[in-house]
Amino acid sequence: TVRDMRITVPFISNRATHTNIFVKPEFSATINGDPYSIKGQTKPFADSLETYLDIEAQDIDIPEYLHYIPAELNFRLPSGKVDLKARVTFTQSKDKMTDLSVAGNVSVRQLAVNDVSNKPVIRLKSLNVGIASLEPYRNSLKLSEVLVQSPEVNAIRGEDGSFNILGLLPKTVEKPQERSKAEEAKQKEGSQKVFFSMDRLKIEDGRITFKDLEPSEPVDVSIQKMNMTMEKISTEKDNKGAIDLSLIIGKKSPFTAKGTIGINPLSGELSIDAKTIPIAPFQSYFNDKIKIYVTGGGVSSAGKVALALDESGSPVVKFSGNLLVSNFSSVDQETAGDFLKWKALSLGSINAGYNPIALSVNDVSISDFYTRIIIYKDRTANLQKIFSGEPAAKEQPAAEVKKEQIKARE
Repeated sequence: TVRDMRITVPFISNRATHTNIFVKPEFSATINGDPYSIKGQTKPFADSLETYLDIEAQDIDIPEYLHYIPAELNFRLPSGKVDLKARVTFTQSKDKMTDLSVAGNVSVRQLAVNDVSNKPVIRLKSLNVGIASLEPYRNSLKLSEVLVQSPEVNAIRGEDGSFNILGLLPKTVEKPQERSKAEEAKQKEGSQKVFFSMDRLKIEDGRITFKDLEPSEPVDVSIQKMNMTMEKISTEKDNKGAIDLSLIIGKKSPFTAKGTIGINPLSGELSIDAKTIPIAPFQSYFNDKIKIYVTGGGVSSAGKVALALDESGSPVVKFSGNLLVSNFSSVDQETAGDFLKWKALSLGSINAGYNPIALSVNDVSISDFYTRIIIYKDRTANLQKIFSGEPAAKEQPAAEVKKEQIKARE
C-alpha cells in the first residue's frame, strides 16, 4: 500500500537561458508503512545531464519484499530491517567517461536467516556500511567503515559433507558454451579489474558454533567473544592492511592474532597467541586411527605465521614459535585404563613450513611422563590394538571415562 504520496517539480524549462539551472524534483510516500523520500537536482536539458538524487528510506521490512523475487529461495528470513541514506550523482561529457557514483550509508538491523528447514543459521544485531564511493562505470567500490555487531553463525557439516551455509546459496546450472579464441581474447581484453578498498572493518562480540556430523561421533566447537578490527584493506597491488583479532575458543581458551594482510597478492604476517585450547572436542577426528579417549589436555602456542603465494599461485605458509601440550591424559578405549599422561610437553624454536613441507625443532622437553604398556598372553601389546585402526571392543562402556571426556571438552 502507498499512502501520503507527494510529487513536486517546482520549476522546469528547456530555454537556452535555463538549461544550466537545476530542476529540483521531490518525491515522498509511505509504502507498506515505511517512509521513503527522494530529493533531486537535475539539469535535464543540459549536455552534462548533471543529476543528484538524495534517497532516504527507513525501517524497510526485508521479508515483506522477498515475495517479489522471481526465484526459489534456499533460505527463510524471519526478520530484518534496512535503513538507507544515499546520494546518487550522474554526469556525462563528450570527451570524458560518464560518471555514476553512489555514496551514503546502509544499515541492517535484527537480521535472522534460517535454512529451508527453518533452523537458525545467521543472526545479526546490526550491520552498518558506510559507502564512500560506488562507481559502476569505473568498477570501483570504496567503503569508509563497516561495523558488525553481535553476529552469530551456526555452521553445520552434515553426514554427507555438505555445509548448511553453502546450502543458502541459489543453485545454478551453467550450460557450457563454445566460444572462439578470438571472442575469449576480446572479452579478456575488455574486462577491467575491480578496485576495492575499505578504511575500517570492525566486528564486535561475534559468536560461531560449528557442529560436524561427518565423523563417527559429532564434533562440537564454539567460538565466542570474537572481536576483530581490519584497517586499510585494498586490492591495490602490494597494499598491506592491519588486522587485530581476539576470540575465545570453547569456554575459556583465548586466541589472538595481530599483524598485516594483503589481498593483491594474497599475503600475511601475523603474531599469534593461543592458550590451552582443549584437545578433547576434536577427539572424533582421530578416533579411527588411535583407540584412546582423551580425558584432558590443552594446546598452547605463540609465534609468527607468514603467508605468501609462489610463482604458480600456490600458498606458501611458514611458522616460527613454540608449542606446549599441557596436562594431557588419555585412557585405553577397550580397557578404560590410563594409557598416556604428561604434565607438559614443550617444543621450542619450531620452524615449520608448507610448500615445501619442512619442520625443525631445536628444543624438546617433557615432564611427569607416564604410559601404561601391557603385554598379553598371546605376546601382543596394547599398543598394537591402540594403533591398529580396528574398532575397540565396547562390551562394557566406561561411564566414568565419558564423564571425564565431557569435563575435558569444556
